[in-house]
Amino acid sequence: MQVKFTIIFINIIVTLALLLILVNPFWQEMMTGRQDIAQAENDIVESQDILDKTEAIKKLEEEVKKVFQALPSKIDTPELMDSFQRLASNNELTLESIGFSDITEVTEKEEAEGQEVFPSLMLDMSLSGAFYEPEFYKKDFISFLCDLENIARALDVATIDFQSYRYANPDQEQQFTYDLTIKVYYR
Repeated sequence: MQVKFTIIFINIIVTLALLLILVNPFWQEMMTGRQDIAQAENDIVESQDILDKTEAIKKLEEEVKKVFQALPSKIDTPELMDSFQRLASNNELTLESIGFSDITEVTEKEEAEGQEVFPSLMLDMSLSGAFYEPEFYKKDFISFLCDLENIARALDVATIDFQSYRYANPDQEQQFTYDLTIKVYYR
């Protein structure tokens, strides 16, 4: 009986050893596969992080493009004249004259002090037309100023002077002349 137990015991040990020898490569492959899966998951997370950062950079690029539109790199007087002419025309005003003067550059002192100062160009403009028409779709000087406020350029209206006059015919509406000084910024 003891021989029988020994044979059974040896058979069990040999079977376990054979199973261990045969199963071990598969076990190692499975563990390597799990490590590969974990690495792939980490790569996916990193890729998603890169995609998120890329999207954020694209949004920043759009914002930078808007800044570059608002602050062009050089003075573009034909474009300025055209945009102000269209703005006046869209608001039923007549652009009588436009003049450029007083280019202001950033000084070394301002740069050293870290002030956010941009070079600018002073622009003198003379317009004529109605001041305010309460009708819903009527265009006038007030709507011109609103449109000027929403223009894609960085600018400040420094001064506004106006005078009124009437035509000889009392049936015609009162007209005004407007003299504006506008400071246009660039990079």
